Amino acid sequence: MTVIAALISDGIVYMGGDRGMGDESYITSPLTPKIAHNGSYLIGYANSRGTGQILHYIDLPTPDKKNLDKFMRTTFVKAIKREYDEYGVDIYDDNKGAADFLVGVNGRLFEISTNDWMVNEYDDYVATGSGGAFAIASLHTSSNWTNPERRIEKALECAARFSPTCSYPFDILYI
Repeated sequence: MTVIAALISDGIVYMGGDRGMGDESYITSPLTPKIAHNGSYLIGYANSRGTGQILHYIDLPTPDKKNLDKFMRTTFVKAIKREYDEYGVDIYDDNKGAADFLVGVNGRLFEISTNDWMVNEYDDYVATGSGGAFAIASLHTSSNWTNPERRIEKALECAARFSPTCSYPFDILYI
């Protein structure tokens, strides 16, 4: 029950997220943001809140600037899996600990899913969570705007307006 939206502008990754938490019956807005810096990374998560929060605080490996694509698909994923095993998080069950992440690092933007450990890279924008489709549509229609933070904000507003599972306040960070 989330929207996380991210884009790249002039080599900087901008990311925003709502704070909504709930189900089909209710929604609340905890104080804890769903996006955060962790060392060299900017990370946002959707689905399991606990799984995402762990990723905000664990020690992550230093990115390999020579072959970042390979690093993200191997070393980074392996480090996450090892930490989740240590914490006893069941990332393989959608009803328990499965999560989707957006990761900004070295001016690049990745999407990672714990369901099958897919890693996708994007060169423009992406969104995830229950409000992701609304955010993607907004990012597409604002592609000629020059203010990346305003684009993210509008994408989050769109998701909060049309998805009953997304809610204010919003957080926007960049790296």
